[in-house]
Amino acid sequence: MKIKTVLAALLAFSSVAFANQGTQRSLNLALKSTLELKTLMDGDSSIQKTDAAKELAASLHAGQRAYDWINALNKNRAPGQKPLSYSDPSTTTNPTMEKPKIYNLEIAKQLYADTAAAWPAWYRQVIEGNDPFPMTLPVSESDFIALGLKTTIAYDTACRWILMQDYIGYYETQKISDMRGYYFINSMQDRDRKLDTFKQLSPEDQAQIHEWMVGVCINNEGFASYDYDKCDNEVKNQETGNKLRSYFASMSPRSKEIWDGFFKLDDYAVRDDLTWTSQDPNTLHYPFLEPTNTTIKTYLQTNVEDEWRLGSWHLKMDFTTDDSSSKLSRLEYQPNTTAHAESNRIVMDENEPLTEYLSQWTIRHEFGHLLGFKDCYVEYYDAKLKAMVNYPLDPTNLMCSRRGHLQPQHVDVLRATYFGNGAR
Repeated sequence: MKIKTVLAALLAFSSVAFANQGTQRSLNLALKSTLELKTLMDGDSSIQKTDAAKELAASLHAGQRAYDWINALNKNRAPGQKPLSYSDPSTTTNPTMEKPKIYNLEIAKQLYADTAAAWPAWYRQVIEGNDPFPMTLPVSESDFIALGLKTTIAYDTACRWILMQDYIGYYETQKISDMRGYYFINSMQDRDRKLDTFKQLSPEDQAQIHEWMVGVCINNEGFASYDYDKCDNEVKNQETGNKLRSYFASMSPRSKEIWDGFFKLDDYAVRDDLTWTSQDPNTLHYPFLEPTNTTIKTYLQTNVEDEWRLGSWHLKMDFTTDDSSSKLSRLEYQPNTTAHAESNRIVMDENEPLTEYLSQWTIRHEFGHLLGFKDCYVEYYDAKLKAMVNYPLDPTNLMCSRRGHLQPQHVDVLRATYFGNGAR
């Protein structure tokens, strides 16, 4: 996840909302619009802000205790014994376009309440308390892992909602990047016939196509605003005039531009300190501030270099202890946070053990942001639902989904941007 400063958020938004329209916006325009965006982010939103951290304190405490407990157990594992982990590829689920993740304060609180209600007494006593962790479990390791997985899912949801509080207004504008209407209409079997015979379809099919078409209309709305009622009426007029097919043909190019924009590098995030030369054509060198903790350094290097390689090509982290350059990338840890990238740093949750599969996947994903890649999942605040909506565009893509990995297109984009940089 890429969280930005006010200006960076504006620029990132413009990379989708402006650049994909084929319009070059100057920095002066971006600066001029910063106040507008800040107003949106500070409260020009349908959400009534609350102190979410206080209301979700129990979930935060439980998640931290769950992670600390598994850490303590792993420290006592015999040499060579596989560390315990709540997450692994088989238990990692991801939202889809058909079933997006929807969350807000009430959903996060209810998720924790439902999770806690299923805890056995021995688990509740440890998770809700502050006493030393038992090193002997009264259940099998698999049953213990199942309890911890649900606890940490509730914790992750709470952390994400808390992190979003200062950005709700911005994410409300991101409804214009909701791709489901474009995707589902474009993928619809016998699309042209159905659009031409719309009035003969079942009421259920008409309602679904109508909502998708409204989404395509919203894709064509302007920066920082969209008018649902306007699009709703516009689509109804097209239905009445039996012009849905031509309407989709005229509106879908804008939707496609937004879709394609998710898979391009952010112009403002492209780096000038990487080295990739014809003398070493299979290696992209990336300077990085060396972590003082050797365990964290190994974790970082192992995961990043393992993921960012394809065939004979690979990325190499060039560690340095010279932090005099403000643009030098670095890794930081904070408690009770959703992992995110900010300018030249990756911020990870210090409560999540390095042995967790999701932590290892996340550092690989967040590193992609330092290279300039965007999140290729859609996330926006739905004013009607009063909740955040999240889903990936491509579940196989590292930058879209927790089940995704590096793809050839990533290397192609990097090559087009960085090959020829530097001298070595």
